[in-house]
Amino acid sequence: MTLVVAREGGTSWIAGMTCPCGCGRRLEMMLLPEVRPRWQVAEHRRGPSLYPSVWASGGCRSHFWLRRGEVHWCRD
Repeated sequence: MTLVVAREGGTSWIAGMTCPCGCGRRLEMMLLPEVRPRWQVAEHRRGPSLYPSVWASGGCRSHFWLRRGEVHWCRD
């Protein structure tokens, strides 16, 4: 799983990844504190974590957590 984080001047502002379900959709999560909704990224030796969960509102409607580089699917 690859999570790309865009930074400018030491500030992280957006994270992006391809949907892990395989649909090919590009997911983008805002990281700026003043934006809603917003996510936080934590870097670990085994890979990144993203908080809160990601829920694609259209298309495949995937809902998952990214924890230490691994996708954990949410149950309906």
